[in-house]
Amino acid sequence: MIKLTERLQAVADMVKFGSTVVDVGCDHGYIPAYLVENKICDNVFACDINEAPLNSCRLLVSQTIYENKIKCILSNGLENVPKAYDTVIIAGMGGELISDILEKSDYVKQCSLILNP
Repeated sequence: MIKLTERLQAVADMVKFGSTVVDVGCDHGYIPAYLVENKICDNVFACDINEAPLNSCRLLVSQTIYENKIKCILSNGLENVPKAYDTVIIAGMGGELISDILEKSDYVKQCSLILNP
């Protein structure tokens, strides 16, 4: 069972039931795993620009029964993420970086944004 920190729990609590989420800068993948484990989301994209944290996410996902519901993607922001999501989470990054990521994607204009600089 995934236990989130207070900050990550506050982020996860903002996700609407049934959403398809992309977690940009997923780090260890706790939010994607929590959302699927608690049946808040059926599918989540977990992406990170760095291979090491993404590998931590992959390891976490591989230890669950949800491997087919969480797709781990090496990506600079949203660049490599399929446009099949309706909610974007960006947490734990600076405001300017968050702004840069969002400005590079017109698709996010139709999405719910959960931002936590």
